Amino acid sequence: MGVDVPAIVLDETTSGLDPHSDTLGIAMLRERLGRRTTLVLITHRIANVEAADQVLFLSGGRLVAAGPHRRLVDTCDEYRTFWRRQPEPADAKA
Repeated sequence: MGVDVPAIVLDETTSGLDPHSDTLGIAMLRERLGRRTTLVLITHRIANVEAADQVLFLSGGRLVAAGPHRRLVDTCDEYRTFWRRQPEPADAKA
């Protein structure tokens, strides 16, 4: 990237990619940016949230929950239901 910026916002940037390419692309971007740049991902595909520092979960235009993924799974019924409904990536199936 070669640009030192404090934050990058990606709005559904990887929506056209297959799940494997999506995960790979986000991982490569995070590695390239390091910890010096905040990466904000706006997505309906939540496969990458386990690696996120913070998750903001919106439903019906309102903020329902915020925090690390694991805590939201443990404490927010709506988030947990949404998480469990996500399709398993094809390459993860045996």
